[in-house]
Parts: sequence; C-alpha cells; structure tokens
Amino acid sequence: MRIIFGFDDPMLQRGQQVPVAWSEADAVNGHMLLAGKSGSGKTFSLRRIVRQITRAQRNVRVHLMDVHGDLELDDCSTVIFSESTPYGINPLKLSSNPHYGGVRKRIQAFIEMVNDSSRTPMGDRQVASLRNLLQDLYAMHGFRADDASTWHEEPGDVPPGDGRIYLDIPFESKDGAKDAARAAGLTLQFDRDARCWWTDRHEGPLERYPCKRFGKHYPSLAEAAAYAKTRLRTLTTGGGTKSTRLLEEHNKRVVSWQAKARKFAAGLGNGEDVEEARQEVARGVDDVIESFSEYVAGIATGKELDALIRYDTMDTIRSIVNRLETIVASGIYRSAEPPFDDAAPVWRYNLTALSGTEQKMFVWTRLTEIFESARERGIVKGAAELRDVIVVDEAHQFFADKDTNILDRLAKEARKFGVALIAASQSPTHFSEDFLANCGTKILLGLDSLYFDGTVRKMRIDKDVLNAVVPGKVAAIQTSVRGEQAPQFKLVRVSG
Repeated sequence: MRIIFGFDDPMLQRGQQVPVAWSEADAVNGHMLLAGKSGSGKTFSLRRIVRQITRAQRNVRVHLMDVHGDLELDDCSTVIFSESTPYGINPLKLSSNPHYGGVRKRIQAFIEMVNDSSRTPMGDRQVASLRNLLQDLYAMHGFRADDASTWHEEPGDVPPGDGRIYLDIPFESKDGAKDAARAAGLTLQFDRDARCWWTDRHEGPLERYPCKRFGKHYPSLAEAAAYAKTRLRTLTTGGGTKSTRLLEEHNKRVVSWQAKARKFAAGLGNGEDVEEARQEVARGVDDVIESFSEYVAGIATGKELDALIRYDTMDTIRSIVNRLETIVASGIYRSAEPPFDDAAPVWRYNLTALSGTEQKMFVWTRLTEIFESARERGIVKGAAELRDVIVVDEAHQFFADKDTNILDRLAKEARKFGVALIAASQSPTHFSEDFLANCGTKILLGLDSLYFDGTVRKMRIDKDVLNAVVPGKVAAIQTSVRGEQAPQFKLVRVSG
C-alpha cells in the first residue's frame, strides 16, 4: 500500500515531479499526525488519505471518528449515535480470551474510563463498591472472574410467537413506551412467560428500544445501573442500614470528642465543650445498641453483613447509582450492535449529537475494543501490515495525561498488531511526547504562529520550515523509514 501526500516542492519548482509518500513496505508504522489550523485542509487531507487506503483493495477496515459531521465519503457506512438510537457500544462486553480478557480486566478498564472522563473522579470507597457491584452483576449473569471458561455468551432460543418481536424495555420506561405505542397505533403487550414486552412492528417510537436478548449474555450498562439501584433499595430497607448509619454518626461524635479533649489538654480548648461532646457520645450509645439488636433479630439470609461490607454505605451506593444513570442517559452505551455495513471498507461514527464528555467516553471505549480485538488476533506477519486504521478528528479532545490513555497505547503498541492511528488536531503541542515519538508520519498543514515555539521545541523542526508552509498549498511532512535515524521535514506541494 502506498499513500501519496504530494510532490517535493523544491524539486517541483525545478521541473521534476518527485512524489512524497508513505509506503507500507518501508514505513516504521502507519501512525500519522495531521496538524493545522481551521481552513488549512485537514478535512481534505483526511479524505484523500482514507480514499487511497480503500483504493488499495485490501482487507483493511477504516474506523472514522467524526466529531463535526463533515467527513462523509462515498464508500463509507455511516451510523449516527445519540440518546435516541437503540444501538450503541457495550463497555461491559467481555473478551473471552483467557490471556487478554476476563471480568477483572474489563471492570478495571471501565472504572478507569469513568474516572478519566469525569471532572470529579470516584474516591477509593466508590471505586471499591463499584468493582464489587460489577463483579456480583457478572456472576449473576454467569460470568465468573476466576473461571475463563465462563467468559463467553450463550445465546438462547427466542420464545415462540406469531410475528412477535421481543423488546428490551426498562421497567421505568414501560409507561412511556405504552403511551408512545398507543399514540402511534402500534401493538405493545407484555408476555408473562418470556417476562418482557413484544410488538409486531419494531418501528416509530419503539425503535429506540433494542430487541431482547435471550440466553446467557454480557450485562449492559443499563442493567448495571438497575442492579446498583436494587442494591440501594436493599440497603435502604434492610435491617442493617439504620444500624450502620447510627454507628457512623457515633464514630464521628467520638472523633469530635477526642479532638476537643486533645485541644483542651494542650491548653487550646474549652472544658465545657469537651464535657458536652462526652455527654453527646454517652447519649448515643443506647440508640446504637438498640438498633443493632433489631438488626441481629431481623437477619434473614445470613448475607446481610457481607452486603454492607461489599457495598459500603448508602451514600456511596447512591453516588454510584447517580453516576451510572447519568452515563446510561447519554444513550451511547447499549447492548445492540450498531448497524454498520460489513461490506463497506469505511465505518464512519457520526458523533455530532453527543456532548464533549460523551464523545470522549465513546471514542475511548470503541478504540479500546478495536485494540483488544487486534491483540487477540495476534501479531501481524509484516511490520507494517495493516488490518485496522483508526482516524480521529480533533484528537486533542481524547488525550489524557495518563499512561493508560488509549491513544498513547495505540501509538506505542498497536503497530505490531496491524493497527494504525491517524490523529488530526490544530497543533502538535496538543499531543503527548509518547505519541509524537511513536508517530511515523507527521504532516503540518499550516499552524497558527501561537504554536510555532512549542512545535519547534517538541518536534525539533526548523522555524523557517514552519514559515514556508502555505495552508492548502505547501505542507511540511516528515516520514520515518526503517533504518533511517533522523528523518527531516520536507516541504511538499499538496495542491496547485
């Protein structure tokens, strides 16, 4: 495969057409950086690169992350993602590979994604409780963390019914679904044996609900939120909740009393405050004893204490429920697969309907799926043999200053698994040093002068070369070839 970017500009001015290109046979990897301000030709260049990849008639899948909705191509399959679509991606979908997959790794990856994309990351207690909740949810669905043989789905038979289409409608949405179906003249009834809703026409307002999955299947994020809410209800109505709350309050009073006593002993506090705090502790002892007596008498299953330990306090579980429900409400995390055309060489993910945070979570999740799938397929025969090409527009939005960031991982590890990353942004200064060091091709299409000094430092490029770039006409391009120690930037005529 060969991708031509343009022609060597100094040579072209001398009347010689010398192409500047990326060659799969010679390149160190397929990673590319396109940097340029608005109007410099990033979108045009991305389209041209993708077209040359698809024209090579190779079994290469291009995944196009389109955040602005302007990367439409003739031979691509486009799917738009929003809260109204019945499909999405499932961040709890397991890899069944005994070496690369499993419950523990998936839970850890999900927790890191949630924390990395949140303005207020979860604390240690929240993380521990969420991890325990997800472990219990997987076990309830038949996926055991300690048994790799359980890490695969087992589809079940759809219940018999004349023309019935079974839908996955959450309990809290059933009234709205019934009203919407009635208004649209659609049948929607509940099958008590199958324990789910069915319709004869999956259209109109019912399209937002995916078809029901039967048999053993990976839990969805909506199921995780519902399970967390169930645990919260159990803690709220269970005998140990009042006991735990009173004990926590009692502990706080004791800590306050001891702190005041220490201050008083050091000559900094008031003796009356210490005595008042001591009396408050004494008054609370009877309430704690009475509550725990009721709790012990009300034990029914013998597992109540385990639940309290695993899920921490009501406030902790409530915060987890709120966080999960907020993520579910975005609509991007669903169990139904997006309807891409398998025959299309380019899959375009239209993310314009999502907020910035939702776009970030979607891209991180999908890129992780692609990378993990490539790892499971194994190392490619040739050093630059491509199987998946990922194109990310406005890529600076998806970087995070962490070793686990998926874009850095792709730049450092994906080459040997046949994955290439093409990232576009307004400046190279938006990218990490790890990414820049591992990116084999760098294309500068015309930077704002504000970024010149930072680009010179980060990329060791001569400032005169940056000044010679003419947006839309002349670009500065560096391509790293195997065996070449210090590749130089070339001025390349990209049009005109």
